[in-house]
Amino acid sequence: MPKRRYFIERVLNNNSILIKGTNNHTKILTGKGIGFNQKANTFTEIEDYLIEKSFFNYDETLKNQLIDLITNFDENIIQVSNQIITLAEKKFGELNTHVYISLTDHLSFALDRLKNNQIITNPFQSSIQLLLFEEYEIALQAREIIEEKFSVLIPDEEVGFIAFHLNAARENIKVNYVVQEMRIYKAIIQMIETEFKIELESTKCADLYLIIQAYVKQKALPLQFLIENVKLKQYSTGSKKYNLLKKIVDYIENQTDRALTNKQKLVLTAYIEYII
Repeated sequence: MPKRRYFIERVLNNNSILIKGTNNHTKILTGKGIGFNQKANTFTEIEDYLIEKSFFNYDETLKNQLIDLITNFDENIIQVSNQIITLAEKKFGELNTHVYISLTDHLSFALDRLKNNQIITNPFQSSIQLLLFEEYEIALQAREIIEEKFSVLIPDEEVGFIAFHLNAARENIKVNYVVQEMRIYKAIIQMIETEFKIELESTKCADLYLIIQAYVKQKALPLQFLIENVKLKQYSTGSKKYNLLKKIVDYIENQTDRALTNKQKLVLTAYIEYII
């Protein structure tokens, strides 16, 4: 098996070392047993297949966060978190490195709550299953890994939270942005259903989530699917649809502290027309 020679700057734990490469650039290497019996400020040879993950593309803050994670968290939780992330990366490609911190921290907190018989609630559970279904599929596999490792039952609500973290890492955003998107989505759905006394079809709800995602992330709006189905038009001032649109616009602007453009308002107009 191929092996490489490394200079160990610091042994983080039995499964992680901090090594120094060219130009004094440091890397964190993780893998089962690669830190066992190793010493700082020495050279060592490690076979390639033993290295499970190499962290090198980070700033000083992230480096310190990773080191703190590796040295202070339960190694079993770190191992399980890495397994889940590896599953997700096989499906989605490389995820944002911060997921190693956010997911591990979340799992540690969730396991403590479950061991203390605290109930985990997730107000976005049904929305997550509908809108983040790819991440939710990976999170279901994650549940099996966690339950086998820690002998604890993981509720559906916790599966939803794991999907949250995977989506944030996939989209390269913070978890609180995903929460914000879900909160806005749920509120607008409720406004529309209450105003027109209807229950929206799930596929049309998914279209709304695309609009909200584009707005929160400040990306190009997905106009095409709406244009193909809707004849755009302006609403009369004071009409039921106009008042609903104004209420939705005011809510989004209040939640995000950012004004919608005329184009974004037009998309929302089209969406209301589309579902009604």
